[in-house]
Amino acid sequence: MKSTLPWLIAAVTGCVMIGAFFVPPLKDWMNEAGGWFEILAALAFVLGGGNLCAQHLKKVAARGPGWGYSAVTLVSFFVTLILGLFKFGVVADNPEYPWSGHHQTEGSALWWLFTYAFRPLISTMFALLAFYVASAAFR
Repeated sequence: MKSTLPWLIAAVTGCVMIGAFFVPPLKDWMNEAGGWFEILAALAFVLGGGNLCAQHLKKVAARGPGWGYSAVTLVSFFVTLILGLFKFGVVADNPEYPWSGHHQTEGSALWWLFTYAFRPLISTMFALLAFYVASAAFR
């Protein structure tokens, strides 16, 4: 029951989303399912961030093996969280609403972080993955 119910909910929601894309009268169902998805995704982000902090803070406090990597992970998490929440470097679309600008506009702090840190790390990871797959295929 523990693993069946989440799979059932995901399957039904996926079928509703696919069906609503092809059957116009089901558009309201798709909007409803999308709203619930956003709520569940927000809860999952909060739980994931809490779990990440709990696990890595425990390792840093105990000075266990690899605690330096945990410290770097925590610092990176909090820097990204603060840059995203406070939208540093984002120009507001409407001056009356200072938070109205999009967080991925060119020149914002999150754009810079994505362009100059995250993209090169992803490129490196996929290059290493390609090398690993090629070496495994050669064996």
